[in-house]
Amino acid sequence: EEGELKTVIEFELSDVEKKNEIIKPKQAEDIIKTTADKLIQAISAKDSQTISEFAHPVKGVRFTPYTYVSLDRDLVFKKDDLKNFFENQKVYTWGSFDGTGDDISLTPSKYYEKFIYPVDYKNAEQIGYNKVLSSGNMLENQFDVYENPIVVEYYFSGFNPEYEGLDWRSVRLVFEKYEDAWFLVGIINNQW
Repeated sequence: EEGELKTVIEFELSDVEKKNEIIKPKQAEDIIKTTADKLIQAISAKDSQTISEFAHPVKGVRFTPYTYVSLDRDLVFKKDDLKNFFENQKVYTWGSFDGTGDDISLTPSKYYEKFIYPVDYKNAEQIGYNKVLSSGNMLENQFDVYENPIVVEYYFSGFNPEYEGLDWRSVRLVFEKYEDAWFLVGIINNQW
């Protein structure tokens, strides 16, 4: 029994250690705010050259249409693919629509309009640094999938008063450190 107990304790410790790795919100903000500000500005302006400069040089950028990051289904665009993201007329399958389960088949530009920048996130009501502002009914796994990331969330609590906040939306920019700098590795759309 002692062996079993030891395993349980070790398991719990490794869980705690893992949780401690998440960079605290204040520290995350100090590290990433300038970078995130430039990037959200570039995204709002559809400045694909600048966006590509922030892309992770090895991993590229993974696009997650709804909260839960899927390593099998989410599309990843490499730095070079991002340079002409908005000119690219190819239709990709980005996952499936929440609710209907139909394929999300869109050009990068159309995906951008629907899942990256459907509202003016540059002027978001709240910005969270490694702090989840939105929570719907989807599972969250961003801190498990990405390595010690900083996640910046741009959040609107809702637009139409009649919906009483059920039309909240946010976008999350996920950064990972590579060598001595932080790069964009993921863009996650969240909505109710």
